[in-house]
Amino acid sequence: MSRISATIRITIGLALLAVTALLAADGFGLVPDARRETIRGRAVLCESVAVHCSTLVGIGNIDAAESGLKALVDRNEDVLSAALRRQDGSTLVEVGQHAQNWQKLRDGRSTASQMLVPIYRGSRPWGTVEIRFEPIESAGWTDLLGHPLLRLVTFFAIGCFGVFFMYLRKMLQHLDPSKVIPDRVRAALDALAEGLVVVDQKERIVLANEAFAKRIGESSKKLQGRLLTRFEWSMDASNLEEQASHGFPWSRAIETGSPQLGEMLRLSSGSRELDLLVNASPVLGEKHSKARGALVTFEDVTPLKEKQAELTRMLQLLDASREEVRRHNKELQILATYDPLTQCMNRRSFFEQFESHWEKAQADGDDLAVIMIDIDHFKLFNDNHGHAFGDRVLKHVAGVVKDRLEAQQLACRFGGEEFCVLLPDATVEFAAEAAESLRQAIAVEEVDGARVTVSLGVSSRKLGAKTSEELLEQADKCLYVSKRSGRNRVSLWSEIPHDVEVDEQSAPRGESASVGDSISAQGLAALVATLNYRDPETADHSRRVADLAVAAAAVEGSLSLSEIRLMEVAALLHDIGKIGIPDAVLHKASPLSEVEWETMNSYGAIGVEIVNAAFGNDHLTRILQTYRAWFGGHPDDPAMPRGDEIPLPARLIALADAYDSMVSARAYRRGTSSEAAVSELKKCAGSQFDPRLVEIFSRAIECSYDESAEDQSALQTTPTAIGSAVERLAEACQRNDLTTVRALAGHLVKVARSSGADQIAETAGNLEGVLESEPELEKIFLLTDQMLELSRKHLLAPGVSEQA
Repeated sequence: MSRISATIRITIGLALLAVTALLAADGFGLVPDARRETIRGRAVLCESVAVHCSTLVGIGNIDAAESGLKALVDRNEDVLSAALRRQDGSTLVEVGQHAQNWQKLRDGRSTASQMLVPIYRGSRPWGTVEIRFEPIESAGWTDLLGHPLLRLVTFFAIGCFGVFFMYLRKMLQHLDPSKVIPDRVRAALDALAEGLVVVDQKERIVLANEAFAKRIGESSKKLQGRLLTRFEWSMDASNLEEQASHGFPWSRAIETGSPQLGEMLRLSSGSRELDLLVNASPVLGEKHSKARGALVTFEDVTPLKEKQAELTRMLQLLDASREEVRRHNKELQILATYDPLTQCMNRRSFFEQFESHWEKAQADGDDLAVIMIDIDHFKLFNDNHGHAFGDRVLKHVAGVVKDRLEAQQLACRFGGEEFCVLLPDATVEFAAEAAESLRQAIAVEEVDGARVTVSLGVSSRKLGAKTSEELLEQADKCLYVSKRSGRNRVSLWSEIPHDVEVDEQSAPRGESASVGDSISAQGLAALVATLNYRDPETADHSRRVADLAVAAAAVEGSLSLSEIRLMEVAALLHDIGKIGIPDAVLHKASPLSEVEWETMNSYGAIGVEIVNAAFGNDHLTRILQTYRAWFGGHPDDPAMPRGDEIPLPARLIALADAYDSMVSARAYRRGTSSEAAVSELKKCAGSQFDPRLVEIFSRAIECSYDESAEDQSALQTTPTAIGSAVERLAEACQRNDLTTVRALAGHLVKVARSSGADQIAETAGNLEGVLESEPELEKIFLLTDQMLELSRKHLLAPGVSEQA
């Protein structure tokens, strides 16, 4: 059993003496009695009420007396009830439940809670006023504990104990510890993990415990009498200037008489340096005139500082790695805007820039020219020499076009063998010269001994086009005129008669030019960016579906350019409704419940509402409403259209969506082969898909299939998704947002595993395990840094680094 220290025993004795004096003062009546004052106040109130009632009774106004008693009861919380009783005992007025509250008085004398006051009419007794109050006496332990005297005594005892204890403790610090401090107290000080030193006014050590002595490397007895300032101290760099000008913490404590808390010092002890957190309190003299010394504690925070330095270093590494991953992500995002074979812009990025240039030209009144280019007899190159030779032809044409581009001009691979060149602020005459120069340059150089020629069509904004789609339609029709007129030539929109038959499958001029009028490039980009941020995998899927649908439309051949563009927009947005599905449902790994399936199946309707509100384009809305319809009739929804009632773009998107879903890997399965996916589409021909379009789609897949391009596309999709997730995870780790880190780690396990990035999946799984147990920042930072390094290597996979 531990013994109570002498300081506490003395403090308790002094506190009890003070409480005894207080109780004696109360016995002599020197302490105010709240109960007595309450009774006196009630008596005065009753006398006032009796006088008031006597006056009213004297004039016979009983109603006024009753009103006064009601007001008394209503306005005083202590008054429970009241009554006006005649001399013969009959009750004339009763307010509140007086009959239940009132108890018969002994000897007719009033109490603290029941007061009875006589009423006179003239000089004769008329009756009495009875007033029932809340009891003053204690009704239980709660009221007893709340008694004013008990609260005063309790506060006085605690206050005196605290004051006396602090006073005695300060006073005892003035004693010579070598003579006064008992061995048991010294042993207690030696047991402290903190170093403790007492210095006198001249900063000489009076007492040092074992913890401090061990850090210095000397015995505590040898330390007595030495100057504390003479040890090998160095200031913390963060407050070096302040400490250099004001001295050490204990020096300032003695000088100013105020505590100096939480200052860092570094002590050289042998071969190592210690980081110490120093607190110094002055030991004050008599009347607090001047400090006679200081009590100084030293907390060794060297391990903490070392860990902090290590964490800082790891944070810097994380930041550097994250910046590297971000840079590679940006490079891949740039690559995703270019055709991997020709390095020309792809259709999506081209249309975004085209719309910006179109709007600027309209606002400024400038001209804007377009050149459409088609390689003559390209199908023969593929049929006679193979797809590899066709790829070299495409690269040759693209190289010539890009070499002759000026700063603001854009080149796009518009279709299989079609290219489009945008010339901002260019007249049709300038564009015609540029087109002729391109035609001659392409024809001059042979590809593996074969002569390559192109047909070109040229139009400009000032030739009557009201929309960007109409301008492209004009250039495309000029291109058909060039091909029908013998190929290897340039045709201008201004030179084509209005009644010329351009192509039996192409729409007449202006027929479909308005289909895409209301499609805002900025609005489309905003929605695609939103989907990409919400679910990058779905956004990548949508882009692939758009490419597949456009390739199939080119083979099918009956859609105009504006209709193909509208179909491409619909494909990009066909899954936009998923932004309205909760994460818990959208990314759930386990099977969905019936309610969750209902939520998941609602994303189609959500997407239609979003797109209709954003663009208000009936054609676009109709495509999104019907692309899930079955050609032979939907088994679960007979009301949906069937057969040719389904718009052609919707039927093409359905095929592209199904194909990409089959060939793409998921967290729960690997993707199937292209051949197997096409075979499955053919099995569903006639029931779910249009049989004619299934054959066209399979030919489009065969024509556009290129192994290197497919590999390049995969490298631009999966690593970007992984790199983006790892980058967000590292950012959350730097913010110490462990909840987000845990969620992203689980997501990375699924994505990396499905794409074959097994090392990243394993590291993310290890991070999940650390977060599920007792999270240690050092381990979390280490695993995150490993994932960043693995992600960087994944982003620099063969083929990607070369392009980047």
